[in-house]
Amino acid sequence: MRNRNTTEGLRHHNRALVLQSLRRIGPSSHTEIAEVSGLASGTVSVITAELFEEGALFKQEQPPSKGRGRPRVLLTLNPEFARLAFIHIISGEVEYSLINYNNVLLDRFKVPRHHSETDAAAFGAQVRHDLFRLAERSGLAAEDIAHVSIATKGLVGGGGTKLMWSPVFGDSQIDFEALLRPDWAGKVTVNNETCFSAHAKLEEAGRFARHHAVLSLGDSIGLGIASRDSNGETSYQAPPFGHMLHMPDGPLCRCGVQGCIEAYSGFYGILRSAFDAPADHIPAKFIPKDQMDQLATKARQGDQMIRFAFRQAADVLAMGLSRLMTIHGPMPVAIAGPGLSYFDLMEEQFKTHLEKNLRIRVSHIPQISIEPNERRLIFTSNTKVSLAAFDSECVATRLVDRPKSA
Repeated sequence: MRNRNTTEGLRHHNRALVLQSLRRIGPSSHTEIAEVSGLASGTVSVITAELFEEGALFKQEQPPSKGRGRPRVLLTLNPEFARLAFIHIISGEVEYSLINYNNVLLDRFKVPRHHSETDAAAFGAQVRHDLFRLAERSGLAAEDIAHVSIATKGLVGGGGTKLMWSPVFGDSQIDFEALLRPDWAGKVTVNNETCFSAHAKLEEAGRFARHHAVLSLGDSIGLGIASRDSNGETSYQAPPFGHMLHMPDGPLCRCGVQGCIEAYSGFYGILRSAFDAPADHIPAKFIPKDQMDQLATKARQGDQMIRFAFRQAADVLAMGLSRLMTIHGPMPVAIAGPGLSYFDLMEEQFKTHLEKNLRIRVSHIPQISIEPNERRLIFTSNTKVSLAAFDSECVATRLVDRPKSA
């Protein structure tokens, strides 16, 4: 959006405020929008008239509460104004979803992933094919999709459009924006999935919460951190926590480096330690969940070697978070991901190590919570963030070419 110090920039900013208010409170009158947005009633009237003419809003009548008098006319977001697509790349499948402008889910399907398929180019071609299928199932063309947002594991770069490194494809990069052009004209964004889960937890914590982290346990170790500044603006990041060095010349990690946190605390790291396999044993891309379940059962039955593997994983995770909190200060942490099933074998050791941190001791022990539905967090946040970006970057700035309302 343009600088609000200019006339045009201020107009765009005010239009974004109106859309933001409608997303927050739902169908509303001019007066209610003015109260929430802080804009003058006259300004709201002008902006809503523009948005109505452009097709972003429509009017609906609300019957009078006592059955007498004239109905109230409320303004609401027009669900037909835009369609947004979402892709969630998970270890065992890829999930495709389509929503309307009012954040209602219209379609969803999942495509299984075969663990033997490690060719990045072939995977990219499959994603492109399946995205076309998502549009076609709803009778849409590629150009009808206003925004495509992708959540994945791995390291994201290239201005938020490129997967730079991932556990499956390694250094073979996928530029999703280039992959989808020129057929898909809408904005294409890529984010690490833990960005969205952390953002969702921060939103759930309320407007006075300043920071929240999500630690995702599984084949990979992911960390998302969401922050809110003094103006209420939120930001999020997903540092490559699983590939932060824990011990030089330690066990081999999937990234090719020795001694990463993930090499101890990812599923393959726990499995390798439990069976005392060589530290330079090449890690598997994926560990079957039932194999980890069997391992956890033996640990709960008292197998000391396996219990040690889980405790060691907890130690390494807690030490990594402890270093992070030494720099950024204590913050609430939600534990999520497939590895949550085994956190009972790690929790005591995990908390013990966090409590040894000086900054935590003199400040406060951060709240450690459990998040059983990580996928819900990721999708909820992804849709909310993407719609807000579409509102401010495209609708508020009049970059959207949509049919005029009738």
